[in-house]
Amino acid sequence: MPQKTVLGATEKTLNQAQLEKKIQEQAELIEKGIKPQAIEHRLTGSREAVTSIINYLRLIGYAPEGNWSPLEPNPDNPEQVISVLVRHIRV
Repeated sequence: MPQKTVLGATEKTLNQAQLEKKIQEQAELIEKGIKPQAIEHRLTGSREAVTSIINYLRLIGYAPEGNWSPLEPNPDNPEQVISVLVRHIRV
């Protein structure tokens, strides 16, 4: 299985067969009338705090680091940054 290095840690990437399986599972759910719903996670805080939480969520398998938006300055507080993650869940 291909691997990539992110911040010194090894993170496994999906191979083609796994990706096709996930697509098929989603198609089957949609056929049954179960549509995934979007949920948005927004992290706001110091650059160090936001980066730390993103890394923690990657380590526990919740969301790969690359799924988060780039760190952007917080327009309401110039000492903070914002990053957003949108996930689709089945309810």
